[in-house]
Amino acid sequence: MAVLVHGEPARARIGDTVHGNDLHVPGLPTDAFLEQLLRATAYLNLGLFAVNMIPAFPLDGGKLAHLLIEERWGPRVATLVVGALGLVFACISTLVTFSTALAGLPIWAPPGFRINWRAFQAACRGLGGWDRFAFR
Repeated sequence: MAVLVHGEPARARIGDTVHGNDLHVPGLPTDAFLEQLLRATAYLNLGLFAVNMIPAFPLDGGKLAHLLIEERWGPRVATLVVGALGLVFACISTLVTFSTALAGLPIWAPPGFRINWRAFQAACRGLGGWDRFAFR
């Protein structure tokens, strides 16, 4: 398959590797742009993974922590621990939100304070269980 670049045939076939800007077609994104886009997407994905693994209600990290603790010590202790960790991370999240807002680039990250506070209070009263608090 021949490709015309600026009126001259470039002898490239499908599957050939072209180095540099030998095969740059005007109007199409460059390799550097695509590389930056993929890198930014990967960093965003890693950031979302890190936030989602926070051990708090209703995040996946909270579910994993709850299951691991519940297996050994029961649903009340699991809810108490995950709720308490959720409160700590909710306070940290609030500080991050306010400080980044003051800097001009507000960043919000879960977990929420209310759901973890309710789970913590219920666990203190002897109630527990993931399903009671994860989906409210």
